[in-house]
Amino acid sequence: MANRSARIVSAAQALVGAPFRLHGRSAETGIDCIGLVVLALERAGCRIVAAAPEAYSIRGGTLERFHAGMKAAGLR
Repeated sequence: MANRSARIVSAAQALVGAPFRLHGRSAETGIDCIGLVVLALERAGCRIVAAAPEAYSIRGGTLERFHAGMKAAGLR
């Protein structure tokens, strides 16, 4: 588990400096907070079980929905 955590952290740190773009999923064209999580998990070799939300507003979600998505991705 610690190895997986280190890979996720390393992958996220490698994305520092990527431009911001709402709904972004590309380090080259821009990412947002969910894009950061999705890319870091993918680059760390974690299979994403639940689809990350595509259409959302900045303040449109709930904490419960976020927790459910992260749990489905295998995070605690």
